[in-house]
Amino acid sequence: MAFKITRLVVFVVLAVGGAVGLRYLDQRRMSNLDLERSQARVRELEQEKKAREAYITRITADFRKANLLVIDQSSRPGDQRLWTTFLFVPMDRNGKPRQAKTITVQGDEAHIDSVVLRFPPEMIGRDDPLRGHNLVMFYRAYGRNQSPGEGFPLDVSRLGEIPEFARTPDANDAQATFERDLWQNLWTLIEDENLRKTKGVSVSLEGPWVFMRPGQRYEVDLQAIGGLSIKSAPMNPEWTAFRDAVVKSREQ
Repeated sequence: MAFKITRLVVFVVLAVGGAVGLRYLDQRRMSNLDLERSQARVRELEQEKKAREAYITRITADFRKANLLVIDQSSRPGDQRLWTTFLFVPMDRNGKPRQAKTITVQGDEAHIDSVVLRFPPEMIGRDDPLRGHNLVMFYRAYGRNQSPGEGFPLDVSRLGEIPEFARTPDANDAQATFERDLWQNLWTLIEDENLRKTKGVSVSLEGPWVFMRPGQRYEVDLQAIGGLSIKSAPMNPEWTAFRDAVVKSREQ
């Protein structure tokens, strides 16, 4: 009798122990599953944060489009009027200077007339392959005491071509075709609201200007969701060397 009772007790203990063990394993398995889910959610939130930060960075960015380097500001013999000569240096999308143009305007102001093709902020924020960056065509430059009609042409492309300083040098076939279509229809885009809506683009004619001082550098920036601006910038050794090299090459 005692033996049977002992067997029963052992069986009960084993049964309870087994149940407790299974319960423990089940809880541990659920804990591991919850941990994996939590870690996956953390990774997902981190990716969302990075995407939001990249979006904000793109829509608040300023894109350097050109630099103005003043190389002379003086009167001419027999002419008391002030003249300012500067280098107009367009920049590519990688921030590298393209071929500079030497421009002389009357007075100490430089007005830069431009055409800006602007895309919706959400396209720029998502870095859309076709509409992920605004486009600008620099049209002409003139001084304080000059009319726009007396201005110096900055882009000499023929109507229908992609402007000289607006070309995307590393554009793929789709980008090149898209941009060419926009520029070929530029004047129609300016006048036709329905076409602008179809293309998903707005067009603005802008003319920022700046007071110029001898030996100074000025940056022309295009804001991702704003307009063109010109601001003073340090004349660092790199730009000083660039300016001197261009001036020397044109004196030879």
